[in-house]
Amino acid sequence: MRVYYGEICYNAVNPAHHDAVISFALECVRRDIIVDRGVVNGDALVSRSRSIVASAFLRSEADVLLTIDSDIWFKAADAIRLCEEALEYDFIAGLYLTRGLKKQSALLLPLDTSVVFQDDSKPVEVRYISTGFMAVSRKGMEKTLEHSQLPHCHKGMSHMGQDTSFWPLYMPFCVSDDGPEENLYLSEDWALCERAKRAGFKMWLDPSIRLGHIGQEMYTMEDLLRNPKPEPRPIKLIQKEGQLVAYISDMGEKHPLIQSLPADIAKYFKLTSEEVSTVMEVGATQMANLWRGKPENQSELEFYQRDDVGTAYITDLAQFQMKMGGLLTSQFKEIKDQYVLDFGSGIGTHALILASQGCTVECVEVNQIMREFTEWRAAKHGLKVKFVDRLGMGYDVALCYHVLEHVPNPQEMADRIINSLRPEGRVFTESDFEDDGAHPMHHVEKGNKRGEKFWTKCKMVDMWWWEKPASIGTNGSKPSRAERRRLARAGV
Repeated sequence: MRVYYGEICYNAVNPAHHDAVISFALECVRRDIIVDRGVVNGDALVSRSRSIVASAFLRSEADVLLTIDSDIWFKAADAIRLCEEALEYDFIAGLYLTRGLKKQSALLLPLDTSVVFQDDSKPVEVRYISTGFMAVSRKGMEKTLEHSQLPHCHKGMSHMGQDTSFWPLYMPFCVSDDGPEENLYLSEDWALCERAKRAGFKMWLDPSIRLGHIGQEMYTMEDLLRNPKPEPRPIKLIQKEGQLVAYISDMGEKHPLIQSLPADIAKYFKLTSEEVSTVMEVGATQMANLWRGKPENQSELEFYQRDDVGTAYITDLAQFQMKMGGLLTSQFKEIKDQYVLDFGSGIGTHALILASQGCTVECVEVNQIMREFTEWRAAKHGLKVKFVDRLGMGYDVALCYHVLEHVPNPQEMADRIINSLRPEGRVFTESDFEDDGAHPMHHVEKGNKRGEKFWTKCKMVDMWWWEKPASIGTNGSKPSRAERRRLARAGV
């Protein structure tokens, strides 16, 4: 990989940015990465400066254009990873705030789309990305220029013998918008994004990257009252009503029931610790291979009821929960003494966590092998969950985590779960309606990747949770918890 490093410097270079650039240069030398450098100094018209840098990149032999503004702090490894990702995604960037305590990038995300910023987050598609920390592949820039049919400006212009003529790839322009603004003025970086999107490219954000945008601020006595800046931690952003809203996304400690998964699998299947590590690593691959070998006349339900599928799923789900357990179980830590449905309970981890917090948990799971493993774990840890084939009524909480993408009738399943909730009951849910090659058993819906359209009868609380609307009973009040459980026992 050969990188063209482009920097725009209008006035001065910040010391923190300078230190980051030196670290980046040294790391590239250590990794034998060739870096060509292009800098435009003192040009007040940033769209022209960026266009000059991009045009110089197109005349170079580099594979990737990396643009970093002179007031951005970054980690060297993040800059290199962004360049590597550009070879796959073509246009990708890290997120930084505009300078100021209350500033936001209001057009970063599509409406109601959320992104979690943490170390293991994967690139996500967004509406626009900013050029202050962006990597673009040669293919991406060449095809964007070809599609845009921009004029070659200032032919013959040069600086110290170098050709500085350019194509105005970053020239701002206006676009119509479906939102209340009706028309948007695109600054130079989003203008490039719009041109690239019209050429068929997508814009990608890497939420695992954390950046600093360095500015100046006047300090007063009132700053003594300001809370100190939090330490870096996982953060979730979601676009709501034209503004980005930030939430804490607490990874938390892995629950003991997750930490014990490898030991549980070893004891249940009589494996050594080394064998457990191996089977957990290959669980997802085994599941994919079993699906590809499914007989044509076998229904999806019949496939998921197979013993070999259940055994493979135990190791596949264990590996996934070991990776995501802290994030997911942090969502349950305040749920205590509730009436809970775990729909598609898998190996029972979430059901057992909630049972350990005093909840009454009913599980729906079609695979007998996973049921037996869950019951064995429950007995080992002194907990109790109940498997049901018919949903109760009046649940306080329902879990439907990575289930709907496996069923042929997801809307029907979602409606059954919603109907079983009490008024203002909540659903914890996420789906993955994609197939990246590793999950051929997933149904695919490109415009509904997380399955959100199936829950629109409820109110979206955040990226994980939906709330059933309130309703009034015949006596003017909601049924009590005792009444909900009586109805559940009666099968009403």
